[in-house]
Amino acid sequence: MAPLLAVKRGNEKEHRLLNHEGKQLRTTNAVYRMFKRQWQSTCDGSGLKGSDDVPSAHSWVLDGTSLLSGRDYISCIHVRLGVLFNRARAARGRDKQHLCARGCYQPETLNHIIQSCYATHGARINRHNNIAKYLARIIGDRGATVHEEPHFQTETAGLLKPDLVIYTADRVVVVDVQIINDQYPLGLAHMNKIEKYKEHLRPLLEGLRPEYHVTSFTMNWRGVLAEPTIRHMTGWGYIRMKDIKILSIRALMGARIAWNVFSNMTSRKRLKKGVG
Repeated sequence: MAPLLAVKRGNEKEHRLLNHEGKQLRTTNAVYRMFKRQWQSTCDGSGLKGSDDVPSAHSWVLDGTSLLSGRDYISCIHVRLGVLFNRARAARGRDKQHLCARGCYQPETLNHIIQSCYATHGARINRHNNIAKYLARIIGDRGATVHEEPHFQTETAGLLKPDLVIYTADRVVVVDVQIINDQYPLGLAHMNKIEKYKEHLRPLLEGLRPEYHVTSFTMNWRGVLAEPTIRHMTGWGYIRMKDIKILSIRALMGARIAWNVFSNMTSRKRLKKGVG
């Protein structure tokens, strides 16, 4: 704000402070966008790209929500910023041990801890199930019939088990929940999930209602949601703006629980010995 005020006073020396990479920053919004671009270009900030596509997912940061205790609020902030301790972060720029403490022989990053380490497999399953069950409950409360994890034997892809199949008077919608790592594009993950189910389930479901749709509920572990996901689900009236905040918080708390499990575990992965 100081350079902006200086310009208003006609101070030409401080006016030069408004130039960044050859561009003049004349408004507070321009300064904000500059800092956002810088943050999202860093290793820690890149996982929040696309967060402004669904701003209601992050309204809990400032709205004083009663959903979180003070301790849980701080935990969610730590996850969202990606600043929880891990060896790769601690060793950044130095020759220190950075492989997984649980013996995975992979760099111990937050993506590894929360999304792929064997030690947090159970926590990941619980996080996924909590979000899928919450969706099933709120959609069912709004008048739809929801089948959870039905089994479909298809001719082209074998057995498929989407998380939710939603039936209303005018449409049937297949929804699959996925929480991905923070470096994978949300839009691409959303489209891949649709392609996995759409054509294979069409012969089984298309004739049951006038409309047949397949979508995903896609988000990353830092609580950022895919915009097409929210556009579809809110457009059909299945979820509301207040639900988006809750779903984001559930993903963040699930990530924190996974990190706690990893940090409190003392065992290491056993390596296979011998041949075969």
